[in-house]
Amino acid sequence: MVPTPTEQDQPKKAQTAPELLARCLDEIRSGEASWAECQAQPEVKAAGLGPLLDIAAQMERFPSLAPGPACLAHIRERLAERKRRRPVLRWAWALLAVLVALLTLGGTAWAASESLPGQPLYPFKRWGERVRLSWMRDAEARSTFLMELAERRLDEARRVCSTPQCPDWLLADLEQQTEAAAAEIERVSESRRPLLLARLVELTGRQQAVLEEVLERAPEAARAGLQRALERSRQGHERAFKALEKHRPTPPAREGNPPGLERQEAPTPHHSPGKPESPGRKASP
Repeated sequence: MVPTPTEQDQPKKAQTAPELLARCLDEIRSGEASWAECQAQPEVKAAGLGPLLDIAAQMERFPSLAPGPACLAHIRERLAERKRRRPVLRWAWALLAVLVALLTLGGTAWAASESLPGQPLYPFKRWGERVRLSWMRDAEARSTFLMELAERRLDEARRVCSTPQCPDWLLADLEQQTEAAAAEIERVSESRRPLLLARLVELTGRQQAVLEEVLERAPEAARAGLQRALERSRQGHERAFKALEKHRPTPPAREGNPPGLERQEAPTPHHSPGKPESPGRKASP
C-alpha cells in the first residue's frame, strides 16, 4: 500500500505578487517583521516588490488626517444649504430644457412644414402630424385635422407628381386620410355633421380638379397611380355628397285647400238701384 503524502509533505503553492505584498504589510503592522526583513525575503526579491515596499514605508510616516469639529460643522451646513436649493435648481434646469426644446423643435417644425417627399426634413413633418393626431380625442377635431392633412398631401402631389418621382404611398396616404376624415365625421353629433360634410364635399371636389390637372402633364410612369387616386376621389365625393343630402332639412309642404273644396272668389260689390251709395265708395260706371 502506497502511503499518502501529508499536507506538510505537499509543496506549497507559489504566492502571487499582490499576495506577497499583502502578507508583508500584515507582518509589518503586526510587528512580526520589519521593513528590511520583508525586503530581504527571497520570494519578495524575486517578485520585485522592493520599490513598492519603499513607497508603503514612506506613506506610513504621514499622520492620518481627520476633519475637526469645526470642519464637520461647516460641511453639514453646506450640505443642508445645497439640499434646500436643489429643488429650485432642478425646476430651473427643467424649465430651461423645455424652453430650449420648444425653440429648437419649433424652428425645425416650421422648416419641416414646407418640406416635400424625398427631402431630409419630410420624415420629421410626418412624425409631428402623427403625434398631434394621437393627442386628439374629439371626433370633430380629428376629422378637421385629417381633412387638413389630406389638403397637405394634395399639395405635395401637385408639386411632386408632375415629375417621375411620384411615390405611390403619397397618393395612398391622400386616399387614407380622406377616408379617415369621413369615418370620423360619422361620429360627430347630428347638429355639427352637415358643416363637416360640406367641407368634405369641397375637399374631394378640389382633389379631382388638382389630380386631373396633374394627370395631364404627368409622365407615363406616374399616370396609373394618379388615375387610381382620381377615381377614388370621385367615389369619395359621391359618398360625401349623398351623406350631405340626407342631412339637409326638408322644406315644409305648402298647405292646400281641403279635398272637395274650391277657392271661392270674393263677391264683387255693386250698387243696387234705389239704395244710396255707401260713403267713400264710387259708383261703378
